Amino acid sequence: MDTDRLNRWLTLGANVGVLAGIILLVVELEQNREMTQAQTRTQLAQGLVELFTTNMNDSAYADILLRGNNGEPLSELEQYQYHRHRNAFNAYHENVIYQYQIGLYDESEFSRQMSVIRSDFDRYPGLADNWCQSRDRMSTALIEAIEGQSTTLPCKSD
Repeated sequence: MDTDRLNRWLTLGANVGVLAGIILLVVELEQNREMTQAQTRTQLAQGLVELFTTNMNDSAYADILLRGNNGEPLSELEQYQYHRHRNAFNAYHENVIYQYQIGLYDESEFSRQMSVIRSDFDRYPGLADNWCQSRDRMSTALIEAIEGQSTTLPCKSD
């Protein structure tokens, strides 16, 4: 009888140990998820800061961006520079959408990003022109997110 009773206690102890191990594993997985989200947000923010500051001291380039955003005429070289810059932003937005879809970007951050995109498209006609020229190279998710946010994109029906 004592052996049977000892075996039951040992089995109970082993089961409690397994349960504790599972709980610790869940806690660790949650911590890893939070750390991955933080790293993702940091990398996205760094990418955006880099896009904004790369040519900060170049007034000629800033003039190209301003005129391009306003839909003013650009030379062929300026148009190339402007489209490359805007396509970099589109790639950034595409990454934000992807990170959101896989759960590494939370709803409030994503909503804020979409709000910024919408206001930029609504405010700057050159962005809409660039978008319409480039949208065939974008992912379906990006097209749906961008065009679902903007009220002014002229190529929505394409």
